[in-house]
Amino acid sequence: MPYSEGRKPKPESEPKPESEPNNIIDEIRGVIKSSPEEIKAEQERSNNTWLACLITRLSIVDLNLRSGHRSGTISPELYTKARDHISELVERDYDLQLKLKKTGEDISDETKDNLLFEFNLVLDILTE
Repeated sequence: MPYSEGRKPKPESEPKPESEPNNIIDEIRGVIKSSPEEIKAEQERSNNTWLACLITRLSIVDLNLRSGHRSGTISPELYTKARDHISELVERDYDLQLKLKKTGEDISDETKDNLLFEFNLVLDILTE
């Protein structure tokens, strides 16, 4: 029902549902921790490669980092370290995509585990 027919916007003072993260670090933690399952789900929905799906997750964290930096939740120093780490992972991902495309090989489980481990290090950076 449109506003003109009596629907009113929710007051901004309503408390957030308990399931929402309390801050941007919790949001980033949730994105990173759910990445193995979310990558698999995206692969099934989109037929993208595992590496392409990892880029999606890296991009989400990157956007949250920017938001946290702008809001002052993440210090400039930690923001720079975390963004640099994400950028390095994106470069590694693209390099691997090119290599695997040339060779026709699939990404190994060991490489996936290593990339996810490196992705988790963003949380270590943010909680220094």
